[in-house]
Amino acid sequence: MVAHVFPEQQVAMFKVAIIDKETVLKTIDYIYGYWLPNSPYTRGIGSDYELFEEVNGFIDLSYGSHYVLPIVLK
Repeated sequence: MVAHVFPEQQVAMFKVAIIDKETVLKTIDYIYGYWLPNSPYTRGIGSDYELFEEVNGFIDLSYGSHYVLPIVLK
């Protein structure tokens, strides 16, 4: 088991409705290609990650997740 500690910071969360490679890549393209350049924020320090909630198994791909990235005001 590996433990990760995330510092308290402001983050932006984007819902990923369907978990597949294409949908996740489209979400990342939207975040970095449109949302971030047009927002009052810039990329913060730290890693992006996917947050999965209430998942009982990874067999059913109909559940969603959130793509999370650290942000700071420009």
